[in-house]
Amino acid sequence: NIPSVALLAASLLGTSCDSFNVQRRTSSTGITYDRPMFHTTEFWGSVRSKEEIIEYAAGAVFGSDHYGNSLNKECIDVISAEPPFFLIHDFLDDGMCEEIIQTAERCGLKRSRVGAHQNTEEKRTSEQVWLGENTQELEDPLPLRRFATKVSRLTGLPPNHQENLQVVRYEEGQRFDLHLDHLDEFNDLECRGRLATCLLYLNSADYYNNFIDHNNDDDTSFTGGETGFPEFGTNVVPKRGSAIFWWNTVERPGSEGYDCEMFLHGDVRMRHAGLPILSGEKWIANRWVHPIPVSLGVVGED
Repeated sequence: NIPSVALLAASLLGTSCDSFNVQRRTSSTGITYDRPMFHTTEFWGSVRSKEEIIEYAAGAVFGSDHYGNSLNKECIDVISAEPPFFLIHDFLDDGMCEEIIQTAERCGLKRSRVGAHQNTEEKRTSEQVWLGENTQELEDPLPLRRFATKVSRLTGLPPNHQENLQVVRYEEGQRFDLHLDHLDEFNDLECRGRLATCLLYLNSADYYNNFIDHNNDDDTSFTGGETGFPEFGTNVVPKRGSAIFWWNTVERPGSEGYDCEMFLHGDVRMRHAGLPILSGEKWIANRWVHPIPVSLGVVGED
């Protein structure tokens, strides 16, 4: 049997090849953030240890203290150092997750599509909607902007390198069979391929309400619906507010010979599947990152 990864941690506009300098900022709580507004891409150009990834990811998502130590390192759960693949607990709070779901419902969802030509296929039977700054039903842009900011800090690439937020609903029996988020055909698109994925769980599997967090007021739980990564022998159990981050391509910013216009090859180790829902509804949101700006107007909160 494939083991499940239980998310048990404590209750994570520039030009095409830009990186940003370190800036000193103080939050409303008095914590000083002495770190890049957007982390540089250089970090991912070398093979890193789990400890280095935890330090970097926690600093990117949660900031650092007066001594430069990353906050909330216990919220980072590294499944693989190479290729980099890790969980970020408390990536967004419950209220923001619920706001994203409600906005998606106001918009209305349609059958999910796949590939560069956006066809419907039996391997993906969910429903989806895209949310952006110009979405008429968007009442509060902060959840989208905060999501974009955190992904930008993780990758070192500005928010305008991201697609709009894709929100997906899986109902009973629906699934997404084994696939890669980047395809060779994406290299022919104006925005090039999908370098990286950040997948956010907007509600929790029933496992958490019954066995982990008895005080959880999330009444939208479901059974089934784990995200399976066969290369790592791992099924990730969804938990509201937690996210998974990984690079989709063999080529990564910062690595030797990397160029933002180069042909990108999918890393087959990052194949994954949305396993069938047994009962209830599962909600997720995806941010995909490209090597050059995407003309969709994605902005951060800073």
